[in-house]
Amino acid sequence: MLAAWQMLDDATRGNTRLVIVGATGWMVSDLLQSLKTNDTIDFLGHVSDSSLAELMQGARALLYPSLYEGFGLPVVEAMARGIPLLTSNTGATAEIAGGAAILVDPTNVDDIRGGLVRLLTEPELLGALSVQGRERAKSFSWERTAQLTLETLEGLKRA
Repeated sequence: MLAAWQMLDDATRGNTRLVIVGATGWMVSDLLQSLKTNDTIDFLGHVSDSSLAELMQGARALLYPSLYEGFGLPVVEAMARGIPLLTSNTGATAEIAGGAAILVDPTNVDDIRGGLVRLLTEPELLGALSVQGRERAKSFSWERTAQLTLETLEGLKRA
């Protein structure tokens, strides 16, 4: 994602900034150094829940080209807020998005770049993804999760 972002020209990016949140992991020193040289990227590290909510409220889109997700709660959170989404075309995030997102190959920089260009240059797409995402998010709830979990556990008990 970072390589794809850095490939974008200034005209495509406009005044949009890439804001990255989350705790740093191991082996990221080179990555952090490269971020310091790009004035269109802000790496905030870990943020509080309230700060994250504020960031998401002001977000133009959520970029989540994950290589692996057990579920992908940020995908549902973004869709529920009407935030257009770019995520992986494989695994749980593609299934969760259900067509209400730009899907990209998370291992292909050019594919991610193409998705970014669409998000940044197609305002009608942002509106459509916002509406589709809100509708898709309605199919997820804690009540439904609890019911499906109970049904699964009862099925295992019978087996």
